[in-house]
Amino acid sequence: MKCPRCDGTGELHGDDALFTSVGMTIARLRGEKGLTQHELANQMRIGRSQLANMEMGRGVNSLATIADAAKALGVELKELMP
Repeated sequence: MKCPRCDGTGELHGDDALFTSVGMTIARLRGEKGLTQHELANQMRIGRSQLANMEMGRGVNSLATIADAAKALGVELKELMP
């Protein structure tokens, strides 16, 4: 079965690429700060599975949720955006 997002090519475009990039940045910063997904999710007031999906670029997260991640990580919102 081919991936519905990339049709098996492994290349992401548009919103998929944007959310994957944001998620990867959040995961990197979380690791640099020594936080677990559970700890960061609690600070953001979301579930750990939602954060995991966010870090993997799955689903669409609101700008408010991304802003909550930036605040919890102690960075400017622009630092999470590609």
